[in-house]
Amino acid sequence: MKKIFQLMLLLLVTYTANAQDQVDNLINDMLKVANNFATPGAEAAALQSSA
Repeated sequence: MKKIFQLMLLLLVTYTANAQDQVDNLINDMLKVANNFATPGAEAAALQSSA
């Protein structure tokens, strides 16, 4: 019974670490998309306000 508990604990820790890595990757991707979307819009707004 103790070995089963140790195995389950190992699997849980491994799964949690993998899930956290996926969340970090998603956040980094969303920030990159937001930055690439906002930069041209800010440049266009600056151009229009100077006209």
